Amino acid sequence: MSRCTAQSLVEMKKFDPKDMAKRFTLEYNKEPNRGYGGHVVNVFAGLMLANYEHPYEPANRQFGGLGSYGTLHILVKTLNSIQTFFSKQEMAERCAPAPSPSTATT
Repeated sequence: MSRCTAQSLVEMKKFDPKDMAKRFTLEYNKEPNRGYGGHVVNVFAGLMLANYEHPYEPANRQFGGLGSYGTLHILVKTLNSIQTFFSKQEMAERCAPAPSPSTATT
């Protein structure tokens, strides 16, 4: 789910619940025995049946808004990883020596 979250945020350039719902569902269907909770299967099925139009509805209907907060932990870890990646990339770019005029390409 972390990979799906990161890919969605990068590609959509914002939080898009429909895109994330679709990614989570497709990822689950690729490997359904990876240790997801037993009830989430119904949520993914509901998302697919509704063509991801109402991404919060299946879980809200099933859990009454009191479902697992595991996704929040995943989101926080993913956002932290993305921030760390971009910080390291920026630092590498700042620390890289500027090309000398004799080696610069035109």
